[in-house]
Amino acid sequence: MRAEVKSLNGSSRRYLDKHSKSNKSGRGIENLIENESTISLRHNRAQTPMITHTVFFTLRDSSSTSVQALIAAARTHLAPHDGISHFSAAPRALGMDRSVTDTEFHVAICIAFESRAAHDLYQATPAHQCFIDECQENWAEVRVFDSEG
Repeated sequence: MRAEVKSLNGSSRRYLDKHSKSNKSGRGIENLIENESTISLRHNRAQTPMITHTVFFTLRDSSSTSVQALIAAARTHLAPHDGISHFSAAPRALGMDRSVTDTEFHVAICIAFESRAAHDLYQATPAHQCFIDECQENWAEVRVFDSEG
């Protein structure tokens, strides 16, 4: 998966320019992409607090195929929205079995929005509703955690 950046504000463009030029590998924006499920750009928090929307899904069918289908649907329907500065959809990390680690989910989605307004617009989009309609049949439980800062 490749990220296409259509428009960036001044601080994000300066960040990309700096890291593209100082980057020895010459990969530029690809270094901002940690893996196929995470896309992250800088955000100026002094302007407006970000909203981080984290959702944990417990699936009825937790097979690898079903987990990957949910992740693919999230990338298709949820990632390409304006106002998102970070998007991640990934399966639970296996082997992270410390006593404080909650392992009662199969897929986590974490989206950081540039503002509360961006979050609110996203919630009302047809693509968000399409994701829900397409995937909810396999959801045994959904837990949503929103934070601001």
